[in-house]
Amino acid sequence: MIRTLVSLAVLAAILARAAAALEPASLEAFERRALADSPELAAARARLEAVRALAGAAGVFDDPELMVEARRIVPAGDRGPLEAMLVLEQPLPGRGQRAAARAVAAAEVALAEVELGRAEQRLLAGVRGDWAELYALDRELKALGEAHELLDLLVTSVSTLYGSGEQPLAAPLQAQLELSFHELEMEAAEARLIAASTRLAARLGAESLLGYQWIEALPFVSLQKIDPETAAPSAADVVVAERRVALAETRLEAARAARAVGWRVGGGLIAEEGMDPNLIARVGVELPIFRARRVEPAIAAAESELVAAREERRRAEVEARAELARWLAEGRRQEVAVRRYGEGVVPQASAALEAARIELVAGRAPFADAVTRFKEWFHARLDLARAEADRYVAWAEIEALLASPVPASPSGGNP
Repeated sequence: MIRTLVSLAVLAAILARAAAALEPASLEAFERRALADSPELAAARARLEAVRALAGAAGVFDDPELMVEARRIVPAGDRGPLEAMLVLEQPLPGRGQRAAARAVAAAEVALAEVELGRAEQRLLAGVRGDWAELYALDRELKALGEAHELLDLLVTSVSTLYGSGEQPLAAPLQAQLELSFHELEMEAAEARLIAASTRLAARLGAESLLGYQWIEALPFVSLQKIDPETAAPSAADVVVAERRVALAETRLEAARAARAVGWRVGGGLIAEEGMDPNLIARVGVELPIFRARRVEPAIAAAESELVAAREERRRAEVEARAELARWLAEGRRQEVAVRRYGEGVVPQASAALEAARIELVAGRAPFADAVTRFKEWFHARLDLARAEADRYVAWAEIEALLASPVPASPSGGNP
């Protein structure tokens, strides 16, 4: 027992000195770092730049062709004159095909931009969720540390009472068992804290977050007063789905524009040996003999893709409505829980524990009663921290659902 107390005192002193030297963790700084260094966002920005690069080539004419031809007419028994021809030809796409290609490229860029913005929002929601989890675990470890000290006092008291014959043999044995269970809970909480900090580090693109002092309090948040029915059509996932519908529509228009026949125009010079050169002009047109067999299946596929995109948009709205309702209900429930635990349960549990401790020391109550009050007090504090964290997570999820999916770095650079 004495060795355990000494070890805990030494550990507390080390942690206190280390905490004084650590940089305080900042949610705002972590959010900026996540937007700048996240591997997921770096990949999304690279994909956006790739789409933008391809969009610059949309609707560009095919290269012209330069042809040189030389021939000698050799009549029977005589050597004919030399004839040379120089012709430049330019293929021209069918009517509306260049505009359709540019429209498809613009729609692809618009979709890639909102997908990047949505990825940023989901990343921020994840960072805030991890932050809330770390807050709850940090509070749990602090409560465990304080509870360990209190449990040590109870163990000392019950050992003294057993020595004086005021408690049965089972009391000190139960006290030691409770202390062992409590130490196991501390080790489990430390492992969960390490796992949560590792998960947050991965979102930030960092190897570890060992150099930070953790959270003293969560930011104050207030749930929005919204109606899921009216808010769902403008939810972020619905906006992304609408961009996919717009892309499917432009691809269908491009597929239909492929029915138009292309042209080929050209001109040049033709010269015969010993004579002045002459100008020539050429005009050609594609013969759509096999076009229908190639284009009509593409049009049918594009029509099906458009139907699918519209159904996905409808599904996104239904899911957004359900998610908004779920997180609003959860957030309001946790707001009530925070108020009740903070104003009622925790103070009441503290008072009940103190009364049980006094009764135990006075020899008027068994150790089991004190243990029961101790567990109620301890879990009330944990439940309060968990309710605060869950309320913050609900707020973060609602913010992510309703945020406009515009990337923080629309030009593609780091914010």
